[in-house]
Amino acid sequence: MPPKGTKHRQARVLARKRPYGDRALTYAELGVLLNPRFNALALPGLAIMSGVSTKSLATDRLKVMEITKMVASHCDDTCTAFRTEPPLTKEVLDCAVTNFFPAGLGDMFSTKDGLLIVARVGIPISTIEDYARYLTNAEKIVGKQRETDEKKRQDRLQARADESGLPLE
Repeated sequence: MPPKGTKHRQARVLARKRPYGDRALTYAELGVLLNPRFNALALPGLAIMSGVSTKSLATDRLKVMEITKMVASHCDDTCTAFRTEPPLTKEVLDCAVTNFFPAGLGDMFSTKDGLLIVARVGIPISTIEDYARYLTNAEKIVGKQRETDEKKRQDRLQARADESGLPLE
């Protein structure tokens, strides 16, 4: 552990040297440097973090359900098919219909081969954006549920391994 007062000296040196171009550090930036419990410095175009898992930061941003294309081969006069990224699963669609889509519209939606099938034609872009938002929220819920289920499964298996006296592989 560095001697007491080292952070203050480092902050004063940084303030004098101006390592971030011609501007001086703001009081907020100096406060970040002086606070030993907060190890992050965020400046325009710069982010330095320690003790934070980048997986947890990126995971939520990556769970976005996008409606990327209308699939002509699955469309007819009564329905429209959309390709989603990632491919839509029945589990995610059921969650979205139950929790996010307006009540009474559930029977309009289905999935086939990873596509979103809507029993409707002439869908405006604003409605498609709503569908994507509903599916994204459902994808997040289902993902969290899967993580919870996997952790519970691992805990049960570890308890069984402990009971048998053998290590879990």
